[in-house]
Amino acid sequence: MNKEKLDRAAAWMRRHGTVLREIAITLAIALLVYTGISITLQNAEVIGESMEPNLHPGERVFINKLAYRLGGTPRRGDIVVFEPPPEVGATNDYVKRIIGLPGERVEIKSGVVTIHRPDGEMITLDESDYVVDPAANDYRSGVIPEGHYFVMGDNRNNSGD
Repeated sequence: MNKEKLDRAAAWMRRHGTVLREIAITLAIALLVYTGISITLQNAEVIGESMEPNLHPGERVFINKLAYRLGGTPRRGDIVVFEPPPEVGATNDYVKRIIGLPGERVEIKSGVVTIHRPDGEMITLDESDYVVDPAANDYRSGVIPEGHYFVMGDNRNNSGD
């Protein structure tokens, strides 16, 4: 390469190098932000009516994928998204509310949900903030195994819980 071409290339880099560097930095930051968001958040669409009146079919929700991985534990009343058991044959994730915790038993009688804790304490849930029509059917669970949770949709009478 002759000196004239090298001088022209150096002049071009002086004029445009800053712009190229800023574009590269901007792209690198955008990639980092995108990666961070995709690792921590998931976007999901509500399918079905099991969580009405709080979540409606077609609504989109953001799911914090790190909430329970960084030391947090699921609590009663949390809304969770999970893969349904294989025997259900569902193809979409479920969106439900946590009702019972590991070691507890859940009883539903005349629409009232009672939690039987391992220490013998009984808790009657006040679900008036999120359930419009209490469950019409009575139910009594076994002891919820460690690492498992009892979940139900908020629309108790229009849900396959």
